[in-house]
Amino acid sequence: MTHTSYNLSVLAGMHRALGNAARFRVAHLVALKPLSVTDIQSILGLPQPVVSKHLAYLNRAGLVECHRSGKRVFYSVPKNLSAELALVVGHLKRSGLGVAELRHDAEALARSTVASFPSRSMSQQTQRRHEEENMKYMEYKADAAPGLVGTEDFID
Repeated sequence: MTHTSYNLSVLAGMHRALGNAARFRVAHLVALKPLSVTDIQSILGLPQPVVSKHLAYLNRAGLVECHRSGKRVFYSVPKNLSAELALVVGHLKRSGLGVAELRHDAEALARSTVASFPSRSMSQQTQRRHEEENMKYMEYKADAAPGLVGTEDFID
C-alpha cells in the first residue's frame, strides 16, 4: 500500500484558512464550480465586501485562484493541485454530504443561474461535458462523508 506524504505546515495553513464557517462555505462552493463574487454573494446571502475578503484570504492560502473574464472575476480551485490541496479539496467536496448547511448551499448553487467562467482552452462541447461531470458533486446522499469524524474511514 502506497502512502502519500503531506507537508504538515502546508496542511495546517490551509485548515487555518478554513477555520471560519463563512469562509468554509465559500471554499466549498468554489470547490464545486468556478464562481464570481456576485454568484457567491447571491447563494450565501453575505455582503459583497465580506465575500471578497474571504476569497482574498483563501487566495493567499492557495485554496483558490482568480481568473478575469471581461469585467467579472471568477474564483476556482487552482489547476495545479499539490497533494495537500487535492486532499483538502476532496474533503471540501465530501463535506457537503454530511453538513446540512453545505448541502443547502450546493442545492442553491444547482438551482441558481450563475454565470459560467468561459474557458478559452476548452471547446463548448468539452466545457459542457466538464460541467456535467462536476454536477455529480452536487448530487448529495444522506450518508456521512468518508473520512470525516464519526465514520469508520476517519483519517487520524
